[in-house]
Amino acid sequence: MFRAETSAVLRYCSVAEREAWYTPSTTGRRCSMTSTEKAQERATLWSMAARAVATLVKFLALLLGEFEFEELAALGRKKNAEKLALMAWAVRQLADGHKLIIEVPPTPPSCFERLTNVKVGCRTVKRFVVAEEFVVGTHGIAYLNPDFQVNFLTKMEENVEACDLYAYRLTKDSLDEDIKVSLGGTLPETAMAHLLAMIHQQADGQKGNLLVDGKANIFYCRGANGGLWAVRVCRYSGGWRVYAYSVTSPNRWSAGYQVFARGSR
Repeated sequence: MFRAETSAVLRYCSVAEREAWYTPSTTGRRCSMTSTEKAQERATLWSMAARAVATLVKFLALLLGEFEFEELAALGRKKNAEKLALMAWAVRQLADGHKLIIEVPPTPPSCFERLTNVKVGCRTVKRFVVAEEFVVGTHGIAYLNPDFQVNFLTKMEENVEACDLYAYRLTKDSLDEDIKVSLGGTLPETAMAHLLAMIHQQADGQKGNLLVDGKANIFYCRGANGGLWAVRVCRYSGGWRVYAYSVTSPNRWSAGYQVFARGSR
């Protein structure tokens, strides 16, 4: 991940320059420099030093930022010693006038774009019984698939906290794992009470935060047995259709679909 280059510009001065700097002739020449030349020289050296320090700080931050404190402690003495040795090596490379190249693995591209104009405020709910609310023929619901019925209709939620839901539009066909990576490594859960509230607001298929053109609105919800499911809500001419799918499904969600994720207030 890290390597040094000898032809670098990030240095105080080259080895030859440092050796010449302390010779009597050079010292005499420097003393004969004008005040303007001395000022320019000082400014150049300060600029070089500032860039060197900035690069070193970034490097150390990157190195130490690879692990959380708890994870770092769990690595044991050998791993800690290796990290300290690598830090010392980096300092020596900079001190010897080399350029330190930090090679960072590329960040996977995001699979969606955030819709900044869609923010749904969800209220606090004291008690919510899924089987009493997710009923075909109410709230504009026309269909519940078998996996949803098995995994959600026995669930009850209590003291559901208020939150904000944000919408993201998929820019390419994506797995749930792709969405998880783009959301920072987690799939933020949506309460069933908040999901139903959104469906109820567009019970007749009117335009709103949910897509009503047949494209999927995707939520990640916890089932009655504690497992996390991808819940697909889409609107057709007959009403809202609700499906539950495994988050490990090999099938991809299509570009243009919308993902809702919980944020903090």
